Amino acid sequence: MRIVIDTEKKYLIVPDNFFTKMEQLNDFRVENGLNEIEPLDYIKSHFEKVVAASDDCLKRKSDVIVRRIPRISNR
Repeated sequence: MRIVIDTEKKYLIVPDNFFTKMEQLNDFRVENGLNEIEPLDYIKSHFEKVVAASDDCLKRKSDVIVRRIPRISNR
């Protein structure tokens, strides 16, 4: 899931389906005996993991390789 930090406007930009995904995650957590997680806590925990994972965690958009699955034509 891609989350953008807008440092000029001071907010986070999440995908349109973010809250739906959070509901699904929390349903799964409750079913498995875990506590629900707040959306901002979810983002903070992943941010901390990314920053701690490497000294090379800053990427330009052009540095990230996106693998696309080729579409099969029905022609």
